[in-house]
Amino acid sequence: MIIKGQEIGENRITPIGPLKIIDKHTNFYPKTGRVFIQYVLENLLQRIVAYMHTNVSQDFDNIVVVDGIEGVGKSAITYIIAELFQPGFDFERQLTYTSDQLEQKLRRGDDKHSVFWLDEAYELVGKRDWQKDDHKKFVKNLVKMRSRNWTLMMDIPRMEDCDAYIRDHRARIWITVEYGMRFDVSGYHERGVFSVQVRNRKTGKWEHVGYGYFPDMPPEVKAVYKKYKEASQEDDLQGKNEEAPGSKYKQKYENERKRLARTVVMLRNAGVPIKDICEQLRITRGQYNHLLNLDNECSIDEEGEEWES
Repeated sequence: MIIKGQEIGENRITPIGPLKIIDKHTNFYPKTGRVFIQYVLENLLQRIVAYMHTNVSQDFDNIVVVDGIEGVGKSAITYIIAELFQPGFDFERQLTYTSDQLEQKLRRGDDKHSVFWLDEAYELVGKRDWQKDDHKKFVKNLVKMRSRNWTLMMDIPRMEDCDAYIRDHRARIWITVEYGMRFDVSGYHERGVFSVQVRNRKTGKWEHVGYGYFPDMPPEVKAVYKKYKEASQEDDLQGKNEEAPGSKYKQKYENERKRLARTVVMLRNAGVPIKDICEQLRITRGQYNHLLNLDNECSIDEEGEEWES
């Protein structure tokens, strides 16, 4: 079988301009009988970063989504692009894991750090059938980020699970980290391989750019990233009970009961007749007795401070 294609060293026309081919790989799929040639392009990471700066200068959304299965290097390539886009990436100020953390950074208004990394973004960008209130708030924050020309990078496992609004109307660059595709002209190497698509600004359709190589995250940077990721996972586990369905409403109800019990005690100690207390608070005599018992059982308010019965 003779396959016609471009050769290594030639320039290939892409949606982001001509790029030099430095390697290529041919895949044959027996079930379909089709052959695909994957062209590896020179300095693709740097050209993607330049394309991101163009988005910002023209007031377009600058959202980059990185997908791939666990362990292929999504975090490594996300960090590398963020560092290239804005040197001096600060994990403390620019790495986020939740919609609330991202919103806090938006409120802070720190324009010195205009690229943010939303790690493990699966729960926030999932399909709308799965969305909660924080998902909707996250979509609103995307609009705010565009008005400030801020850049957001997100990691998710699969493109298919991303909400259609984010995928087809907000994201501008889609990077897929390929599994088991570590190749070059000399054989196996330690660099990862990724493919890139950009969304056409006029038609809104995704257009394939090509493949590129990326190195691993530096060991000292990986150690810092691992520390923040473990801390986030620990916070998530501790907050599971608080985030259970109905837990917020239950806590609010319990706090209101404690406040009412405290009021009952204060009025009784002031010498107000029971009948007047019930009329003022619009409670029955049975509720009055119950609130007194509640006060005796729990004498700590919602702020955790003790008060006298």
